[in-house]
Amino acid sequence: MAAKPRPRNAHPRVRANVPPDKIANRVATTTAPGLLWLSRMPKLVLPAFVAVALVGGLIAGGILGLLLLVVVVGLLGWLLAAFWPTLPNAGRALRVAALAAVIVVGVLNL
Repeated sequence: MAAKPRPRNAHPRVRANVPPDKIANRVATTTAPGLLWLSRMPKLVLPAFVAVALVGGLIAGGILGLLLLVVVVGLLGWLLAAFWPTLPNAGRALRVAALAAVIVVGVLNL
């Protein structure tokens, strides 16, 4: 008998002992509906979309490639900002480095 899927929590994870109106938690609470919508999608949809947009942006080059890479940077930046309060420092550094790498590659690919 298969186990029931665990219901997803509609409340975002926020930094403990920080008021919700501070910027550290405001982004997480404001974007919670979008994150909830993403969490209801099949698990491979978001990584597949990012991979296709990234590879397409690198292959296409020019303005179309730049636009695809801007979509990737926007999505990664949004996810970085939304989860910033709950990430450890090493996770923050890795995600900022990935975001910076996409930006540098996009500029060099023009």
